[in-house]
Amino acid sequence: MTVSMPKMSDIPDPKRQELIVEQTKTRAADFEKGSTERFNNLKNLVAPEYTSAVTAANKTAMSLMDDYPDMAMKVLNMVRGSGPLAAAMNQGVSAQFNSTAGAFGGAVQFPVEAFVSAKLSPKEQEYADALLNSLATLKAYSLKMGGVSPTALVNHPAGMTLTQQINFDRNQTPSALYNQLMHFQMSTDFLTQYNDVLNQEFNRVDPASLTRMTDAFNSPKLKKIAEDYSKVHQEYDRRYMQRRFKKKD
Repeated sequence: MTVSMPKMSDIPDPKRQELIVEQTKTRAADFEKGSTERFNNLKNLVAPEYTSAVTAANKTAMSLMDDYPDMAMKVLNMVRGSGPLAAAMNQGVSAQFNSTAGAFGGAVQFPVEAFVSAKLSPKEQEYADALLNSLATLKAYSLKMGGVSPTALVNHPAGMTLTQQINFDRNQTPSALYNQLMHFQMSTDFLTQYNDVLNQEFNRVDPASLTRMTDAFNSPKLKKIAEDYSKVHQEYDRRYMQRRFKKKD
């Protein structure tokens, strides 16, 4: 137990007993408040309406970048700038972030003028629309993911997976973004498995515990899952660095 009630038999003074009981309950309640908030946020994130949309968007984005690398480079360079495609991307992220769970991941209607102003051919416009839709979904989810908790599900090594966000900075190459997408899918898978085991652990720990939810979060099984996923992320980065030094973007 994270917080347990002291043995009252060791404290003969009734008033002292009452004070200790209240202090213990308050301390336990503080732990449980934070843990319950993390649990509710996590439960919302792993709702099928979100995870299915994210997985589909991730596969689409990676496929588009695999199949049309030159077009990906052109579109992403524009997104990283401050022109019409950057504005369209921001609009898409905002729309997805503020959508309800059932509508999340749906197609965003980007203004045609943005593609025309960017001087894209009809084929490039169609490509940009598909890629930006997928990336807008992922970016919106990454923002939601970043709010799981300030402490990143307690202090597990999985904290790194909760801050792996899809970014569009000026120095980011398509291959770097592709590597982020691989990380991002792994983060989504991690959250789903973490949530499943968390529920199992909650049912396993002592129901009479003053800190039942916190006890579940502190489970060695969850720590092991976090460590395993952390190793996979490290392997992704190792392979990415190998490819990067062999061939430049």
